This record gives sequence, C-alpha cells and structure tokens, in this order.
Amino acid sequence: MILWKENYYYNLVRLDFPYFLRTTQNDYFQMNAIADFVSYFRWREVVAIFVDDEYGRNGISVLGDVLAKKRAKISYKAGYN
Repeated sequence: MILWKENYYYNLVRLDFPYFLRTTQNDYFQMNAIADFVSYFRWREVVAIFVDDEYGRNGISVLGDVLAKKRAKISYKAGYN
C-alpha cells in the first residue's frame, strides 16, 4: 500500500498492512521549501496556521528552525483542530 498523506493516516493503516510504504517527504524538505519562498520575497516575519496534531506541531517546529537560519521568524502561530 502506498499513501501520500500525513502521519495520521500512516498510523491508522500501518498495523493492518505490514508492508506499508510512506511516500511523503519529511518535514525538513517541505518546510525548507516554504522558508525559501519566504526568503525570496524578503519577508522577515510570518504567521503560521497549522493543524494542531503531531504532524502539524512537528512541521511548525522545523519551519521555525529553518526560518531562523534565513534570518526570519514565525511571529504568531495558530493551531486548529
């Protein structure tokens, strides 16, 4: 089984399918692309709206780290369910 979704679905199906393969890239690659976008427009502060679950919180953490390397930051974070 191949799935292109987030960790939530991965956790649901991995017990039923022992040969499950997750095909999404890790958070670093996705958040690095967003940070490159922010850097391209020379923005220094961004507002992050994310799904408040394990996947979303991990992604926002990585985004904060990557933005810091590009001299930018998350000025406000808002998680939703």
